[in-house]
Amino acid sequence: MNNLKKIFSLYSRFFRFAPGRNTGIFLTNLLNGLSQGVSIVALIPLLQMLEKNSLGSNKVFAILIDVTGWLGITISIELIIGLYLVLILFNALISYAKSIWQSDVQQEFTASIRSDIFSKLIRSDWMYLSGQNRNEFAHILTSEIPNITALNFHLLSLLSVGIIFIIYVVLAFLVSFYFTLFVLVCGLVLYSLMNRFITRTYAAGKDNFFTNRNLYKQFDDFWDTIKFAKIHGTEKYHYSRFDEQNQQFSEQRKRMVRLSLTPQTINTITSAVIISVVVYAGYKFGNMSLSSFLILILLFARIFPQLMKMHTTYMQIATLFPSYEHTMAMKKELETLLKDAAEFRDATSSKITLKNEIAFDEVSFGYITGKPLFENLSIVIPARKITGITGPSGIGKTTLMDLFTGLLIPVQGEITIDGTNLAEIDKAAWHNSIAYVPQDSVFTNSSLRGNLTMGNDRISDDRIWQILERVNAGEFVRELAMGLDTEMSNNAQQFSGGERQRLAIARALLREPTLLLLDEVTNTLDSKNEQTIINILLELKNEITIIMITHKKDLVQYFDNPIDIKKL
Repeated sequence: MNNLKKIFSLYSRFFRFAPGRNTGIFLTNLLNGLSQGVSIVALIPLLQMLEKNSLGSNKVFAILIDVTGWLGITISIELIIGLYLVLILFNALISYAKSIWQSDVQQEFTASIRSDIFSKLIRSDWMYLSGQNRNEFAHILTSEIPNITALNFHLLSLLSVGIIFIIYVVLAFLVSFYFTLFVLVCGLVLYSLMNRFITRTYAAGKDNFFTNRNLYKQFDDFWDTIKFAKIHGTEKYHYSRFDEQNQQFSEQRKRMVRLSLTPQTINTITSAVIISVVVYAGYKFGNMSLSSFLILILLFARIFPQLMKMHTTYMQIATLFPSYEHTMAMKKELETLLKDAAEFRDATSSKITLKNEIAFDEVSFGYITGKPLFENLSIVIPARKITGITGPSGIGKTTLMDLFTGLLIPVQGEITIDGTNLAEIDKAAWHNSIAYVPQDSVFTNSSLRGNLTMGNDRISDDRIWQILERVNAGEFVRELAMGLDTEMSNNAQQFSGGERQRLAIARALLREPTLLLLDEVTNTLDSKNEQTIINILLELKNEITIIMITHKKDLVQYFDNPIDIKKL
């Protein structure tokens, strides 16, 4: 991979997110590096004074003499100690401010990516979403985007370490040009030799990304089929699949640790050898004062760790970069799909009143080209009646409902709402006029009130109770200790199947729909609960249009307009 190009591209994106604050972060990094370096070099005159030696011709001390002479200040041990303490205090405050600032920008950048992707995902076309694997999106949003936070941290760390490294080198050149040049050349040669580990780390990071995703999928697959697994006794099958991915993930993590530790070990040994050579050469051939030589060694002892830290950080970036690449690829794919998409729809925007009928005129549709599921279909759904669509599983009943809603578009023919082509109707207004109740009612991890209103704050508690009473749900809801504030989970296990369906119908009616769509809502209910649901629908049919999908033939007696899809 073109490492530098990708890193610059990421940093450019990160910088554009908050240019002002990122400039501030760069400047604080610069000040932090300067204060660290100067605080080390400031020890030279302090040590020389403690040695009571002559000041010699040390360049750093000469600069200090020039500055203090220009200011009219006499050099003293009190002045130097005070300056050293001020530099340490300044460095601590700068480091604190930089860390807070940097963390805020990182978290905001990551949150903006997560929000942007979820916003695009939730507004995507139904045909696209229905053909995707939810695990892929869940893995990106919950596992990989947090890796971008770590990636940004390492990116800014690389910048910080690079600035400090350059400052240390410049100061070391001021103390001894030739010794510093020797150490710098040795360090750069060592760094270039270590670059092959970065390529390997990037490849390992990609493998780790896919294995981690598969591990997530295995767990999600088990959770989706947990009842099936318990009844059929297939726990061992799920365990073996999970454990296979788990072991593979473990081996890849061990490989990545080795890739990280190997260059660190080589660098530690090599830097010790190089610094030993410098010490020996300085002792045998150098003419520096002891204080200058000690500070030079201290600088070299910091230069090599900084060089190693740059390499280690670079490897961390290479490890995490696949997460960033896949996240951005998903974002780009969603952006392509949403070129002409509208913003979020307002749940309280205008509605369409169905006065007469919904008509299918010679409608054809199929998921696969050349294999139509419906061909030249013509049916009429009268307003304010119960239309029942019956037929065996897999024949296309749910697809027909998706055509009613506009989620699917006919290949040919037209669907009209009171004579107006559905394609020409405001889709947001039409969807705001529809309420949908699936076979397995889905709830969110929120309060009962939140699940019923779905974010529509204009719905009052009085209205909620009114609807709950209408669908025979008021009694059991009032028995709850927390009432409407009762916390619910996705499966709402604190309610029976019949109670969940009545709550789902209540949620639908709170939308004040003109069209109510019911997809096998009584399929899993006993006869008593089924009859309760039917009675509710019979009361509603004079107010709204109801389309009910079912495979139960004994429900046909309640339909004003039965349609056997098998006979069409």
